[in-house]
Amino acid sequence: MPSITITDALEGGTLMSFDEKTLSISSKEFEIEIDGEVMRFSPARELSSAFEKLTAEKQLSFMEEYSVESLYHEHLHAQNKTTVQKGSIDEVISEASTQLYAREKYVKILSHYGVEPVNHENIKKNGLGYQTSCNMVRDFFTKDGEMQVGELINIANGSQSGQRIVENKLKNKGYSKDEIDDFFDVLDAISRNRD
Repeated sequence: MPSITITDALEGGTLMSFDEKTLSISSKEFEIEIDGEVMRFSPARELSSAFEKLTAEKQLSFMEEYSVESLYHEHLHAQNKTTVQKGSIDEVISEASTQLYAREKYVKILSHYGVEPVNHENIKKNGLGYQTSCNMVRDFFTKDGEMQVGELINIANGSQSGQRIVENKLKNKGYSKDEIDDFFDVLDAISRNRD
Protein backbone atom coordinates (compact mmCIF):
# COMPACT_ATOMS: atom_id res chain seq x y z
CA MET A 1 0.00 0.00 0.00
CA PRO A 2 1.54 3.34 -1.03
CA SER A 3 2.04 6.06 1.56
CA ILE A 4 1.19 9.73 1.06
CA THR A 5 3.50 12.53 2.17
CA ILE A 6 2.73 16.24 2.24
CA THR A 7 6.04 18.08 1.87
CA ASP A 8 7.64 21.38 0.94
CA ALA A 9 10.82 19.57 -0.11
CA LEU A 10 9.96 18.59 -3.69
CA GLU A 11 12.52 19.99 -6.11
CA GLY A 12 11.87 22.99 -8.32
CA GLY A 13 8.31 23.37 -9.52
CA THR A 14 7.32 19.75 -8.87
CA LEU A 15 3.68 19.61 -7.76
CA MET A 16 3.39 15.90 -7.03
CA SER A 17 5.60 12.89 -7.55
CA PHE A 18 5.41 9.14 -7.15
CA ASP A 19 8.58 7.33 -6.14
CA GLU A 20 8.34 3.56 -5.65
CA LYS A 21 5.63 3.43 -2.96
CA THR A 22 5.29 7.06 -1.86
CA LEU A 23 3.06 9.73 -3.32
CA SER A 24 4.51 13.13 -2.40
CA ILE A 25 2.31 16.20 -2.66
CA SER A 26 3.86 19.65 -2.47
CA SER A 27 2.61 22.04 0.17
CA LYS A 28 4.51 24.93 -1.45
CA GLU A 29 2.51 27.82 -2.79
CA PHE A 30 3.25 28.71 -6.40
CA GLU A 31 2.32 31.89 -8.26
CA ILE A 32 0.90 30.96 -11.64
CA GLU A 33 -0.24 33.23 -14.44
CA ILE A 34 -3.12 32.08 -16.64
CA ASP A 35 -4.61 34.38 -19.27
CA GLY A 36 -2.95 37.39 -17.61
CA GLU A 37 -4.33 36.59 -14.15
CA VAL A 38 -1.88 35.70 -11.38
CA MET A 39 -3.15 32.94 -9.10
CA ARG A 40 -1.74 31.17 -6.07
CA PHE A 41 -1.61 27.40 -6.17
CA SER A 42 -0.69 24.91 -3.45
CA PRO A 43 -1.16 21.33 -4.68
CA ALA A 44 -1.81 19.94 -1.17
CA ARG A 45 -4.32 22.67 -0.28
CA GLU A 46 -6.11 22.46 -3.64
CA LEU A 47 -6.34 18.66 -3.57
CA SER A 48 -7.72 18.69 -0.03
CA SER A 49 -10.28 21.31 -1.02
CA ALA A 50 -11.14 19.33 -4.18
CA PHE A 51 -11.96 16.19 -2.21
CA GLU A 52 -14.04 18.16 0.30
CA LYS A 53 -16.07 19.56 -2.60
CA LEU A 54 -16.27 16.20 -4.40
CA THR A 55 -17.77 14.50 -1.36
CA ALA A 56 -20.31 17.36 -1.14
CA GLU A 57 -20.93 17.10 -4.93
CA LYS A 58 -19.90 20.75 -5.48
CA GLN A 59 -18.19 22.22 -8.55
CA LEU A 60 -14.40 22.55 -8.41
CA SER A 61 -12.30 25.60 -9.28
CA PHE A 62 -9.70 25.39 -12.04
CA MET A 63 -6.90 24.85 -9.49
CA GLU A 64 -8.85 22.20 -7.57
CA GLU A 65 -9.71 20.37 -10.75
CA TYR A 66 -6.08 20.64 -11.90
CA SER A 67 -4.91 19.09 -8.62
CA VAL A 68 -7.16 16.09 -9.31
CA GLU A 69 -5.64 15.87 -12.80
CA SER A 70 -2.15 15.93 -11.23
CA LEU A 71 -3.15 13.14 -8.85
CA TYR A 72 -4.40 11.10 -11.81
CA HIS A 73 -1.06 11.75 -13.58
CA GLU A 74 0.79 10.30 -10.58
CA HIS A 75 -1.69 7.39 -10.44
CA LEU A 76 -0.69 6.54 -14.02
CA HIS A 77 2.98 6.55 -12.98
CA ALA A 78 2.16 4.26 -10.05
CA GLN A 79 0.56 1.74 -12.42
CA ASN A 80 3.54 1.81 -14.77
CA LYS A 81 5.80 -1.20 -14.29
CA THR A 82 8.56 0.03 -16.62
CA THR A 83 10.89 2.98 -16.33
CA VAL A 84 12.47 5.25 -18.89
CA GLN A 85 15.94 6.67 -18.55
CA LYS A 86 15.95 9.90 -16.53
CA GLY A 87 16.93 12.90 -18.60
CA SER A 88 16.23 11.16 -21.91
CA ILE A 89 14.06 12.21 -24.83
CA ASP A 90 11.88 9.17 -24.10
CA GLU A 91 11.32 10.53 -20.57
CA VAL A 92 10.17 13.91 -21.95
CA ILE A 93 7.79 12.24 -24.41
CA SER A 94 6.59 9.80 -21.71
CA GLU A 95 5.89 12.64 -19.25
CA ALA A 96 4.12 14.71 -21.91
CA SER A 97 2.08 11.66 -22.96
CA THR A 98 1.17 10.88 -19.35
CA GLN A 99 0.21 14.54 -18.83
CA LEU A 100 -1.91 14.69 -21.98
CA TYR A 101 -3.61 11.37 -21.15
CA ALA A 102 -4.31 12.54 -17.58
CA ARG A 103 -5.78 15.79 -18.92
CA GLU A 104 -8.17 13.78 -21.06
CA LYS A 105 -9.16 11.15 -18.46
CA TYR A 106 -9.02 12.69 -14.94
CA VAL A 107 -12.71 13.51 -15.39
CA LYS A 108 -13.48 9.88 -14.47
CA ILE A 109 -12.69 10.76 -10.84
CA LEU A 110 -15.05 13.73 -10.89
CA SER A 111 -17.77 11.71 -12.60
CA HIS A 112 -17.44 9.02 -9.92
CA TYR A 113 -18.52 11.67 -7.39
CA GLY A 114 -21.26 13.03 -9.64
CA VAL A 115 -19.45 16.30 -10.29
CA GLU A 116 -19.27 17.83 -13.77
CA PRO A 117 -15.76 18.80 -14.90
CA VAL A 118 -16.44 22.45 -15.74
CA ASN A 119 -12.74 23.24 -16.28
CA HIS A 120 -11.88 20.27 -18.50
CA GLU A 121 -11.34 22.19 -21.75
CA ASN A 122 -9.30 24.87 -19.98
CA ILE A 123 -7.13 22.23 -18.27
CA LYS A 124 -6.53 20.45 -21.58
CA LYS A 125 -5.42 23.78 -23.06
CA ASN A 126 -3.76 25.51 -20.07
CA GLY A 127 -2.69 22.69 -17.76
CA LEU A 128 0.27 23.69 -15.63
CA GLY A 129 2.71 20.78 -16.04
CA TYR A 130 5.07 20.09 -18.93
CA GLN A 131 3.61 22.89 -21.02
CA THR A 132 6.32 23.09 -23.71
CA SER A 133 6.68 19.36 -24.25
CA CYS A 134 2.89 18.84 -24.19
CA ASN A 135 2.44 21.48 -26.86
CA MET A 136 5.10 19.82 -29.02
CA VAL A 137 3.78 16.28 -28.60
CA ARG A 138 0.02 17.08 -28.73
CA ASP A 139 -0.03 17.62 -32.50
CA PHE A 140 1.26 14.11 -33.17
CA PHE A 141 -1.60 12.52 -31.26
CA THR A 142 -4.48 14.57 -32.62
CA LYS A 143 -6.47 13.42 -35.62
CA ASP A 144 -9.48 15.31 -36.94
CA GLY A 145 -9.38 17.51 -33.82
CA GLU A 146 -9.56 14.53 -31.41
CA MET A 147 -6.79 13.32 -29.12
CA GLN A 148 -5.78 9.71 -29.89
CA VAL A 149 -5.55 8.68 -26.24
CA GLY A 150 -4.85 4.99 -26.98
CA GLU A 151 -1.46 5.88 -28.43
CA LEU A 152 -0.69 8.17 -25.50
CA ILE A 153 -1.29 5.49 -22.88
CA ASN A 154 1.01 3.06 -24.71
CA ILE A 155 3.80 5.60 -24.33
CA ALA A 156 2.80 6.66 -20.82
CA ASN A 157 2.83 3.10 -19.52
CA GLY A 158 6.17 2.36 -21.19
CA SER A 159 4.92 -0.36 -23.53
CA GLN A 160 6.18 1.58 -26.56
CA SER A 161 9.06 4.01 -27.14
CA GLY A 162 7.71 7.54 -27.42
CA GLN A 163 10.69 8.65 -29.45
CA ARG A 164 10.16 5.86 -31.99
CA ILE A 165 6.43 6.60 -32.33
CA VAL A 166 6.94 10.35 -32.73
CA GLU A 167 9.79 9.82 -35.20
CA ASN A 168 7.55 7.57 -37.33
CA LYS A 169 4.72 10.12 -37.21
CA LEU A 170 7.12 12.86 -38.34
CA LYS A 171 8.34 10.71 -41.23
CA ASN A 172 4.76 9.88 -42.24
CA LYS A 173 3.90 13.60 -42.28
CA GLY A 174 6.78 14.19 -44.72
CA TYR A 175 9.29 15.89 -42.42
CA SER A 176 12.91 15.77 -43.59
CA LYS A 177 15.66 14.11 -41.56
CA ASP A 178 17.01 17.58 -40.65
CA GLU A 179 13.57 18.72 -39.43
CA ILE A 180 13.20 15.54 -37.37
CA ASP A 181 16.67 16.02 -35.89
CA ASP A 182 15.78 19.65 -35.02
CA PHE A 183 12.58 18.49 -33.29
CA PHE A 184 14.49 15.96 -31.17
CA ASP A 185 17.20 18.54 -30.41
CA VAL A 186 14.50 20.70 -28.81
CA LEU A 187 13.16 17.73 -26.81
CA ASP A 188 16.72 16.88 -25.78
CA ALA A 189 17.18 20.44 -24.50
CA ILE A 190 13.91 20.10 -22.57
CA SER A 191 15.10 16.79 -21.08
CA ARG A 192 18.19 18.55 -19.75
CA ASN A 193 16.39 21.66 -18.48
CA ARG A 194 12.84 20.38 -17.81
CA ASP A 195 10.00 22.75 -18.60
